[in-house]
Amino acid sequence: MSAEKKLEIEKETLRQECVKRRKESFLQLEHKSRNLLNKRFAEQFFKHIALDSSLTIAAYWPINFEVNCHQIMGRLMEIGHEVCLPVVTKQSDKLTFRSWQYVDGVVRGSFGTWHPPANKQEVMPSVILAPLLAFGNNGERLGYGGGYYDRTISILKLQKNIIIIGLAYEAQKRSNIPLNDNDQKLDWVVTEETAYSFV
Repeated sequence: MSAEKKLEIEKETLRQECVKRRKESFLQLEHKSRNLLNKRFAEQFFKHIALDSSLTIAAYWPINFEVNCHQIMGRLMEIGHEVCLPVVTKQSDKLTFRSWQYVDGVVRGSFGTWHPPANKQEVMPSVILAPLLAFGNNGERLGYGGGYYDRTISILKLQKNIIIIGLAYEAQKRSNIPLNDNDQKLDWVVTEETAYSFV
């Protein structure tokens, strides 16, 4: 078995474990507690991270027990940021981004995702808020295995300076996450307790 194949098996085993852990972290909270938790994420985000209001920021519509970033998105809009959401399709191996506001609503996309309607303008973000299954001590990110964020971030970095901010529960932190050459590291991770800088 090749080293690359062993790495992929190791990562897939870790993904399965981390999917379960993230779900457990979410389900342990009652509805009221979840609302308070969302507020704590927003508080930690704006306590630690200062972004110029001219920057376009890519957020995401949370699914599958991902960290709820709606309070963060709302405050970013209030400050004056243009917010966009990723669009993933089975016809492409990378993400595109469409400008979005709450009045626009969202439509169902591929793989259970939600994104802005097709008539919204495509934009190029300078900051990406990324969901994840786990993060490491040096900014490693474990995603779902499709490689959409990694490929997209790699392409964007060739065109401009971008900041990648992961959003995760503190319980998603791992001491070691295996990486391959295509995996993109995070600049920050914001949890309900603090924020970690890797720059």
